[in-house]
Amino acid sequence: MWLKIDIMAVGDEQRRRGIGRQLIHNAETEAISRGCCYAFVDTMSYQATDFYRKCGYQLCGEIPDWDSHGHTKHFFKKHLGTE
Repeated sequence: MWLKIDIMAVGDEQRRRGIGRQLIHNAETEAISRGCCYAFVDTMSYQATDFYRKCGYQLCGEIPDWDSHGHTKHFFKKHLGTE
């Protein structure tokens, strides 16, 4: 089984307070308790690529010009250590 993070948003005034990291941690902890081995997330090049890398996610794929405006869609994965 795996965790797929579809939507996560933290408002501008709440950033840099650890809220995003706490949300990721809580989701991963719950996923592990349910037997998940991996977590997956995708994001656009102008969004949270650095955030997910800092949270231990590894780039596993990308699609250039995903939105026809020059933005790349990045796909990330993380092994949750249950396998």
